[in-house]
Amino acid sequence: MGALIYLADDDPDLTEVFSTFLRSAGYDVRTFPTGDDLAAEFSRKEPALVVLDVMMPGTDGLTVCKHLREVSNVPIVILTAKDSEMAQMSPS
Repeated sequence: MGALIYLADDDPDLTEVFSTFLRSAGYDVRTFPTGDDLAAEFSRKEPALVVLDVMMPGTDGLTVCKHLREVSNVPIVILTAKDSEMAQMSPS
């Protein structure tokens, strides 16, 4: 397997699409339904890349991103369904 990627998104359809694509490219992908679940696993094992949805139940993706950034320089990709630039810049 390739590099380890953590993916947190509460939409199972999107999670399946992204994880299938990444696995077909040779990556080891672990998926999480919430950012809290991802953060808990991150404290045990740091991946090569984190992919976070902005709007999830529990702690939102931007807050998880800030927490991860306090402890690591791991690359983080943020996903959002928000369609305006201003919405993309604010956490709610």
